[in-house]
Amino acid sequence: MSSSFPPRRDPKKHFFPMPNEIFSMDLSAEEIALYAYLMYRENRKSFQCWPSFDTIGKEKGFILTEHTTIRTQQGQRRNGNLLYNLRPMREPIAALRDRE
Repeated sequence: MSSSFPPRRDPKKHFFPMPNEIFSMDLSAEEIALYAYLMYRENRKSFQCWPSFDTIGKEKGFILTEHTTIRTQQGQRRNGNLLYNLRPMREPIAALRDRE
């Protein structure tokens, strides 16, 4: 019985590419993390990704979104922008602990 450590992983299934140049562009850790997340979510054939903030927030429960409406000058109601609410860090952490 042979086992390999670490376990073998298919690079196409378990990894995503990050260009080396990203680390020479004077980006903050947050900017690199966002870029990495978008690379993780992208379609490898079209090079596009469409995660909304709602999708990103649902990953760990950090962001809640609310739909808003506006009233035009003619008095008509229209859809407005999404309103993003960042949850206090203790709430997603508590939810994570509850799931464990």
